[in-house]
Amino acid sequence: MVAVFVFILVAFGAGVVRHMLSQRAQTHRLEQLRSTECLAQALAVLALQKLAQEGTGSLRTALAAPPGRLADSPRSPIDLRDESGKLKFRPLVDALLAPQGEFSALAATCTWQVLARDFGAPPDATPLDRLYPAGKTGHLHLHVDLWYRRGTQADTTETFHFVVPCKVTPALLPVLSKFTLYVEKAAQPGQPFAWNRVKSDEGGRVAPDSPTPLVLFNGKDNLAACARLTSLEDLVKKPVGLVYLGGGPLTLFLAYGDCGTMNDPCNFGESMHFFQRARESAPRQWPFYQYRPAQPFSAEGAVGSVYHLAWDRGHCASEAYTDPGTRKWLANFAQHPHASWLGFNSLFRLLGPDSYTRFSPTLVLGEVSRGFQRGKCFKVVAGSVGDPFGFNPWLTSQEFTTRTLYYDRCPQVLQAMLNMLAPPPVSTSYEEYRDEFASTLVETEPYNHSLAFFASQYGSWAPRDPKAPNPVTTIVNGDPLDELVRPDRRPSAPFHQIPGRYAELAPGKDLTDLGALLDLACAREDRYAWVIDGIPEGSDWERELERRGLLTRTANGLDLNLNGWVLFRKLDRLVVKDSLRLLSDGGIVLDEGDIAISRPVQPTSGTILYLVARKGDIEVAGNGPTQVSLAARGTVTLNNHGHQREWGDRVLTVVGSVAAGRLPLDPAFKGAGISYLPELSAYPGAGEERVCVSLDPTPVLVGN
Repeated sequence: MVAVFVFILVAFGAGVVRHMLSQRAQTHRLEQLRSTECLAQALAVLALQKLAQEGTGSLRTALAAPPGRLADSPRSPIDLRDESGKLKFRPLVDALLAPQGEFSALAATCTWQVLARDFGAPPDATPLDRLYPAGKTGHLHLHVDLWYRRGTQADTTETFHFVVPCKVTPALLPVLSKFTLYVEKAAQPGQPFAWNRVKSDEGGRVAPDSPTPLVLFNGKDNLAACARLTSLEDLVKKPVGLVYLGGGPLTLFLAYGDCGTMNDPCNFGESMHFFQRARESAPRQWPFYQYRPAQPFSAEGAVGSVYHLAWDRGHCASEAYTDPGTRKWLANFAQHPHASWLGFNSLFRLLGPDSYTRFSPTLVLGEVSRGFQRGKCFKVVAGSVGDPFGFNPWLTSQEFTTRTLYYDRCPQVLQAMLNMLAPPPVSTSYEEYRDEFASTLVETEPYNHSLAFFASQYGSWAPRDPKAPNPVTTIVNGDPLDELVRPDRRPSAPFHQIPGRYAELAPGKDLTDLGALLDLACAREDRYAWVIDGIPEGSDWERELERRGLLTRTANGLDLNLNGWVLFRKLDRLVVKDSLRLLSDGGIVLDEGDIAISRPVQPTSGTILYLVARKGDIEVAGNGPTQVSLAARGTVTLNNHGHQREWGDRVLTVVGSVAAGRLPLDPAFKGAGISYLPELSAYPGAGEERVCVSLDPTPVLVGN
């Protein structure tokens, strides 16, 4: 009996030992698995950071198609030891894969892959989603293949499969991204001339006591893009930034410019708006054109014709005129009711200044007129009486007589002209003289008439007949663009309509409401990669982005790598006080609060950064270019600390776009520029939109 008991006890003890050995082996195996899994997790995090920081170009290409047309991508490698980029992971990877413990050798490879089945469009698609369909959400697949050798055992390979939540959003603001400059309320109530503050001379150079203009560059090569236009659709499809100045009627006086000094960096003139056209082969050209048919006459043996000519030119300060003949020009307008404005032109150069390299035609929307001086004259061509010539001045009704025009210069043909011409060139009606024959200040001609001159005169560099300027030669009659450029079609022009298919992004809306346009994208939380509800005490926007891996401090400033849109719900003020280098596309939106930029924003590879103050103001100060697109419901202020009287690299230039509720009307404005970024001009439905690819920083293990 005792022997049986001993046998049972021995057997039980052996079983316990075997169980303990098995448990130990399993524990050891689990420890091995945990160690390799932890190693794979660490490598996956590094690979994800490497991909987010430097590899989103190829990833963005793979994800650019709409969900329905998205294709599976092959596995693409991520080289963690590559040191050609901005992140240097090699020392860390070498330490992770160094032989340690029971592992006598370690190696790893990382790859990413896009599978179309993992991505879908938003369930409640809006016009924004349909027209910019590249936006979507899904998962990116990340594979870590880990090879190791344990002691003298055979090599082992394990594959760890991770998924990474991914969000793809367009890197633009719908509608607003199409505009170089958008101002909701540019017009001052009851003051259509308020923006005309600049005093410049005959060469377009700004006077020392004058503010300096805001100069717009509306896209690369847009002179060619705006040549030979046929329709509004033709224009808005091109990568050209538009302009909107809202709030009511506004007249901008154009600046007199000397097209012979077109390469002068101090030349802010605008002679290219007129028939006085500059060309490389002929810097100056005959500026007169006929505004009514020539009228033949025959009297006392003199046979000839009277030509009725006009010359359009911009405004410049009267004290700046140095040529005696030019001073006489001003006398033609001395009695005009608005003669006090003759010496001023506008604070805007909406189509650029006088220079071949800076011509920048575009479409200007809003109730905007161009103002200028139109000198009207007569020229008698008759062999026996010489060629009398003279301007017809603006006269008051008390000064007007039928002998005013021709008598002193050509008395022998005066009576014959009065008898034969129908209607006569001079009239007993003062109103007819004032409206038809007198020199005047033009104040209600649509600003886009300048665009028509660009389209017809600069589209072909061949000389044209100076007696017959026809600036609208290619635009289809009845097209909305035709309505916008022709003075005789002005009442029906679509001043405030969103042009082209951009209107489909905002059904039922127009350009008059900046808040509604901002809400198209900024009010949608599903577009944001990060939503930051508040800033903890002692922190700021930089630290909050740094905590999320979106910002890195360097010896030269800050590297910003948003790869998406970030919303700050409560942030009183976002101040960019260090140089900012953009590594990827994205935007920062403040629900409340202001934005101030005092240091340059430097791009890499044409990156897009949007800074949006939905209820606040934005101020930019400095000199030189800063690549950022701005949108503020309040004011946008540009404080140029660079050179004030000439154009160049030392002038504050926003490279991107500006949308503002208002621009401050500063009589001491020191000048600035806005240079449109063509990447913002993605035509709806064309599949041209740039996208941000936002990756969750924590990969999730789903398989081994």
